[in-house]
Amino acid sequence: MRKQYISLLGLVAALLVSGQASAGLLGAPNEIFIGGATAVQRTFHLDIMLRFCNWDGNVNDADGVITPRIYTDKVKSLPGGGNATAATPPLGVADQIVIHCNFKPSLGGNLAGAEVAVYKFNGGSGTGVAPVANPATAPAADQQYLDPDSSCVLKTNSDANNLWTSVDGVTRFQLFECATSGTKTQAPDGGISDVEPKIFKGELATGFGLSVPGVVPDKPQNDFVPAGNLIVKPGAGAVFGVAATLQLYDELQNDQFAAGLLDSACTSIATRALRDTVECMPSIPSALVQSIYSGEIAKWSDRDPYGQALDTTGVTQGAKVNFCRRTAGSGTNAQTAVNFLRTNCIVDAPAMRTFANNVPAFINAPNVYENSGSSDMDDCMNALSTGAGFNGDWAFPNFPVGPPTADGTGDSSVIEPGRTAFALGYNSLERNVSLARAYRFLRIDGNAPTLEEAYNGNYSDIYYLSYQYRVSSGTTPDPIIGGIRTVAADATELAVLKDFFAVWNSPTAAAVQAVNDGLIVDPDGVAGNGDEWQGGFLVGDAAAPQVFSAGPAAGTDPRTPWSRETAGGTADSCQELSLKN
Repeated sequence: MRKQYISLLGLVAALLVSGQASAGLLGAPNEIFIGGATAVQRTFHLDIMLRFCNWDGNVNDADGVITPRIYTDKVKSLPGGGNATAATPPLGVADQIVIHCNFKPSLGGNLAGAEVAVYKFNGGSGTGVAPVANPATAPAADQQYLDPDSSCVLKTNSDANNLWTSVDGVTRFQLFECATSGTKTQAPDGGISDVEPKIFKGELATGFGLSVPGVVPDKPQNDFVPAGNLIVKPGAGAVFGVAATLQLYDELQNDQFAAGLLDSACTSIATRALRDTVECMPSIPSALVQSIYSGEIAKWSDRDPYGQALDTTGVTQGAKVNFCRRTAGSGTNAQTAVNFLRTNCIVDAPAMRTFANNVPAFINAPNVYENSGSSDMDDCMNALSTGAGFNGDWAFPNFPVGPPTADGTGDSSVIEPGRTAFALGYNSLERNVSLARAYRFLRIDGNAPTLEEAYNGNYSDIYYLSYQYRVSSGTTPDPIIGGIRTVAADATELAVLKDFFAVWNSPTAAAVQAVNDGLIVDPDGVAGNGDEWQGGFLVGDAAAPQVFSAGPAAGTDPRTPWSRETAGGTADSCQELSLKN
């Protein structure tokens, strides 16, 4: 059977013949480059596919509507778990993704029907801030984008056209893995960060202190410096959480149930499914979290949670505290530091503990592992729970244990196989939805990290995404020529960019809910029996309903009445949650 897609090189050739100036190898007449947050690496492409891409049901590109295509450096998990007709779980990718499609006619204006390639580099929130405002001074490492070439491999399935299903259950797309395509240096047009740009300074700036050892060269510190050339808009609020390795989670749970601190329904917590329900989720005091994050507590025996001594005999690290954190410049790291330590919000706030992970047991200090992305945090926590071993961005044991060296042959951030620990970490609640990783999120001060509790204002670790794009003047975008955009943007592309950035931070409630519906945790795997709970995103809106209605039970309204804003309505992560202006 003839394959129903156009090869990449063939597409380039066709565009050149037609007179269309080709920039990147995809040859899309409109290109948008976005850097930033890894916490939303899944949500971003789902929103683009759902809200912008046009699927007309026809895989014949000759009708003028190309089949939506997604290109990524690495497929971490297949859509639908490999089932071509299933909408969830959604596609999981690594650091790079490109969505190539025609935009929906219903978008109107210059976006209607436009052929666009949207490039996203999941390099951490810092790569969506400084490189957007000051690309000339930002490290090239923070401006790397996948340029798909003919080496990209189509991910096949049982569907005749090798189409996969997006989270709306309707839109179909083809998926390409481009493991050997490589990246090129390209200044981003815009960026997404977990918190607003002004937070990324000092110890929260990209490159602050020690970065991941073994990466050569380490990034220089790159504070965000306002240049007056960014338009900054607030986005949806992402729910974040404190994660614990399974051993710590279960120990906290056992102790708190025995002390009568958990629901009486948790009598059979020996079953994994019941352990993973919200009702039986154990809690940890926020003050203890703050003390661990700042390195004040080195051993779990230093302070018993709720007066319950922890039995650490089942892990190789014993009583020593282990902590997985993100590197400076990460928005997940920034919001965590703001939430628990008040970093860059108050003078002399405590600092988050920096890298040091091979501390001898007799030294009173915790083991800390720095990670460059959300998926690395997943792997760090999983390794400390299972003993599988982990070596940052490399597969263990490519590098020996030891101090970092100039040529990258040593890497002291390694977690050697066999090391297990009671460990804490942090991530957004869109991580580990399938519960496949050996860590779980915890209640904080008794409040569960769910959409419902965040909506109610009980759970406060929700921070609002910041969307910023560079302008030359007014609201006119400032696209820059680079390794992929080799042709200067013409008036048409500028108009498409302007219209895109006018709406990119404001997904419809239906779009947010469709994304959230792909983030439902179902402990026992039986849909609809009441044990499901949900993380994800909420949209601040003063007109939000009085009663939460966006949960797993067919909710349709993910708005929340709370936000973090100044009295004048400006987004400000240092503000406590209060009524949306």
